[in-house]
Amino acid sequence: MTPVTRERKKQNTREALIASAMELFALRGYDAVTVDDIAAHAGVSRRTAFRYFPKKDMLAFPRQPERLELFRELLGDGNDLTAVRTALLGMAPHYTANRDEALAQYRMVQASPALIGREIELDVAWEQAIAEALTDRSPIAARFWAGAAVGLTRAVLREWFAHGAVDDLHTMAGDAMTILQDTP
Repeated sequence: MTPVTRERKKQNTREALIASAMELFALRGYDAVTVDDIAAHAGVSRRTAFRYFPKKDMLAFPRQPERLELFRELLGDGNDLTAVRTALLGMAPHYTANRDEALAQYRMVQASPALIGREIELDVAWEQAIAEALTDRSPIAARFWAGAAVGLTRAVLREWFAHGAVDDLHTMAGDAMTILQDTP
């Protein structure tokens, strides 16, 4: 097997696990589904499933690492609120392109207190990325702005999801940021 074929097979297995998890979570709810159920549905062993996703909650947030990496790339070398705004708005096409998956994930998370808690934990990495980028501010001011930016992002996404994720997310996010910046 060539390295390219091996990587393609790994990616296919990962995607099969994600698709199986999302389908089963939507049908039964997160708490009622086991990793064994997901592995069987995906046609892989339990061991294989755990090799790709060491914890079940990682299957509930399978795109988190890629999204955070993309966000860090969009932040680039920026060091101010303009860079943060640009990066946050730059995430809108990613969410829009994956609208159905994002909406299903949102609904699943809202139905599980455990996942709501896990999502809050994951937000810390986003806050950290923003705070690290805001080198034009004191460390505490950077952390406060990072928390505000993540909170605003959550509010925008909730509004977008509440309306079926059909509105223009980029425009909604831009409008929300303008409101926040215009507030004395």
